[in-house]
This record gives sequence, structure tokens and C-alpha cells, in this order.
Amino acid sequence: TRAEVHAQLVEAQADGLVPVPKNDYPPSADTIARNKELYAIQHHQSASDTASSTGNVTAPRAASD
Repeated sequence: TRAEVHAQLVEAQADGLVPVPKNDYPPSADTIARNKELYAIQHHQSASDTASSTGNVTAPRAASD
């Protein structure tokens, strides 16, 4: 259903799997870690909350754009 697809997309975002640039598919470990950081920032989670779910913490990096 539409609700199931939405829930799957939210879960994929939380797992760091989307968004992914076209030239980085499947997403690298660095991309996944960065996406998880961005998700945590957008959803007001602390880094420790994200680390507890992933088992690691990476330092924020400056955007290269």
C-alpha cells in the first residue's frame, strides 16, 4: 500500500541508503554514514542516538560542493 511504501522510504532514509548520487550506486560506506548524520540532524537526534543504532560515529565533514 501507499503507507507501506512511505514507511519503507522513511526506514531507508534512516538507514542512510537514500538519497544516493547517480555516480555512487550502490552507496559507499562513507555515503551511508554521511546520510545517517544528515538524517539525525534533520530529525533532531543526537549523534549518540545514531551511534547506538549503527555501532559507530563519524565526524561531520564539510560539503565538497
